[in-house]
Order: sequence, then structure tokens, then C-alpha cells
Amino acid sequence: AVLGFGGFKARQKLGLNPEVVQIDEAPTALVPLAEMDELCKQGLSLDEAKAQVKSKTLLTNHTLVNAAEASFTLEQFERYVIKNLETEETRKWLRGLIRDHDGRLNLSTLAIELSGVRNGVSKVHAQFASQMFKEEDGSPVEFHPVTNGISERWVQPELLRLYKDTGIFDEDFYPGDGYQEKTDILDPIMLRQLKDQARTNLREYLTSRIDQYNQPVVIPEDAKIACWTKRMAGYKRPEMLYEDPQ
Repeated sequence: AVLGFGGFKARQKLGLNPEVVQIDEAPTALVPLAEMDELCKQGLSLDEAKAQVKSKTLLTNHTLVNAAEASFTLEQFERYVIKNLETEETRKWLRGLIRDHDGRLNLSTLAIELSGVRNGVSKVHAQFASQMFKEEDGSPVEFHPVTNGISERWVQPELLRLYKDTGIFDEDFYPGDGYQEKTDILDPIMLRQLKDQARTNLREYLTSRIDQYNQPVVIPEDAKIACWTKRMAGYKRPEMLYEDPQ
């Protein structure tokens, strides 16, 4: 509530009125809620204000696990959210939305209500999100797949240089033109050498770190390293690691 209402008011003070507002994850739905309330305060009807907010708001959902799916009671909304709304139209609409959901509202429902475009961060993510969420009238919600850009911090420098030199990545770390064909003709021996060097660098770095037993982290040179850098959610297919151990 502090970031949603306070952030919107800070944006007003700075004279900022962006044509597109991206909200990352459901809790940021309080920003378009604050904007809808302000438009009603300026004299627009609720339907007009809601349509204007939806036309400029883009929701990006990053995870479908329950831990990111916060929900709150009407009492909690009254205490922290509704008291910050200035128009009776917006207060009445939000109370009705909460009552329609048995007195407890998921923030993702609010985010979907106030956004006109919805994104998931991979193809499979968008597919599952489209199955999970519904519009207020019960119709399906369409999530569009938008794959995250690749940060240079996530990639071994030598691999990153190879991907850039071959045109697989452009200067902004996004896939370059024809990246699929360029990936197919990469030299597999060179790739293996670079990845072996990355493992060596990792093992050497970890010896300078201390584990929970106050000992250096030592990984044998011939160890196979499996790394899962995602949340343990079924739709992310963690079983892939074990489908073909060989």
C-alpha cells in the first residue's frame, strides 16, 4: 500500500504520466488502482476510469507458485487499501470485487482486472498462466510469452564473447537476427572447452567460500554438477533432471 499509493503520488509530484505502465507481479496492482481512483476524482465515471487504466497497464507475471499469490480479507483491505482511496466509486467497486470472491481477494485478480495486456516470462509459463486465471466474467485470460533478456552477469564472459562475436546476442543481450541458425553451427568442441573452463573457474572460486561446517567448498574435478536456478514448481519441470540420467 505504501509503495502503491505513495509511488503513484510521487509520480504525480514529478509530473510523470507514462503512456504505458508495467506492473511486475500482482502486489503492484495498487498503482493502477490509485490511478483509477484519481481519474474518478477528476470526474470520470468508474467505467471510463477503469478503461483508461486498462488501456495503459501491462501485467508481467514471473511465478505461479502459491508463495507469490497473496490474498487478503475485506477487513485488511479496509485497513490498508480502501482508507487510501478518495472516491466512493472506487471504494464501492473494490468492496464488491472482494465480496464476489467470498470476502478474500487475491492480488492477481485485482491485477488482471486493471491490466489490458498480460505477459508470462516463457512459453510454458504463459500457457499455464492462461489456464489458471480467469477474467471477472469467467472468460479465459490470455498471457503472452515474453522471454527475459539475458544479463551479462549470468553468463561466463568467454561464452558471452562467443555469442556476441557470432551474432547470437546483440549489444543489449537479446537474440540477434538469425540466432537459431547461428546457434546450430557453433563449434561443439569449442563450446565444451569453454564450459569445462567455466567449471574449473567455479571450483576454484568455491574453495574461497565457507560452507555450513566452516569448511572450504571443494567439488571434485570429475563431479557432475546439476544446478536448478528456478523455483521448485511443477510447471517448471524439475523432473527433467532425472528423465535421462545418462
